[in-house]
Amino acid sequence: MTHDSLISVGCSLMYGSDHSGTKGNTRPSDQAYTNLVSKHYGLTHYNFAYPGTSNQHIGKQAFVATKFAQENNLKPIFWLAWTKYTHLGLTHMTSINTCHNWPHVDVQNELINSSHNREIQNWSKGVYRSLDRFSRFMLSVNTIIQTNLMLEKQGFTCINTFNSETWKTACRRSTFYIRNINDSKESLLANWLEKKKKSISAEHLGHGVMAGISGENFQYYDPYTSELWSYLKSFEWHEWGDENLGFQLWARNNKFPCYKDFHSSIIDNPSFWHPGEEAHQAASEMIINSKIIENL
Repeated sequence: MTHDSLISVGCSLMYGSDHSGTKGNTRPSDQAYTNLVSKHYGLTHYNFAYPGTSNQHIGKQAFVATKFAQENNLKPIFWLAWTKYTHLGLTHMTSINTCHNWPHVDVQNELINSSHNREIQNWSKGVYRSLDRFSRFMLSVNTIIQTNLMLEKQGFTCINTFNSETWKTACRRSTFYIRNINDSKESLLANWLEKKKKSISAEHLGHGVMAGISGENFQYYDPYTSELWSYLKSFEWHEWGDENLGFQLWARNNKFPCYKDFHSSIIDNPSFWHPGEEAHQAASEMIINSKIIENL
């Protein structure tokens, strides 16, 4: 094996939150599944994950980790453990001296009053009123693609996985815009979309607008998004089951003990959120048996 280390990035699920070895969630767990995989292969493990982070900030972790790897002459495998697509990371000057990681704001944390600051909480509520689930899905998709391309350009090997189960993206069927047939401007993009639309597409929605009928999931909503999702999935992935199951739902489905999330009455999390040590041990064995590391 030409690699000497494994670098993990992610949220609390990758941090191993609530494990006994975290000393009250003040350090990453030695029982995190990537640490156990690293030990099996004799790799040094560096865990850049942090609780409560968004996919945008996981991308930030990965970029900083490339600098760390270069400064320490490492030849790592990157394990990119993506979290809920509904979480959102933004930069905003309102957060200065107010929230953790300022000016980088994990908006979801501020909805549960993480910084105990009314101004930043109200700003976060405004953000989520403006950006629906589909827009946050697209932001996460683009973040994953950008991060993989950044790592690929620098010559790093990486494996992606969904740690959170919330990449289920069922949505109400709707329509997507193709063109206004009364508009004389040429558009190669509109031509491409028109060719890709399904035969049941609505030809005219009024005022000469041509549209297509959407899919029933965000990742297949329109031809552009569908192709973007296929491109995202063309990178190296470790899967936990069908339909982008995710480590978290895999752990619950297999009845591994999970630690209680004490914010569960406030946010849309299940009562038991963080997979325990037993789940991480089984996950490491699953990864080792898949030989995904050996086949890189």
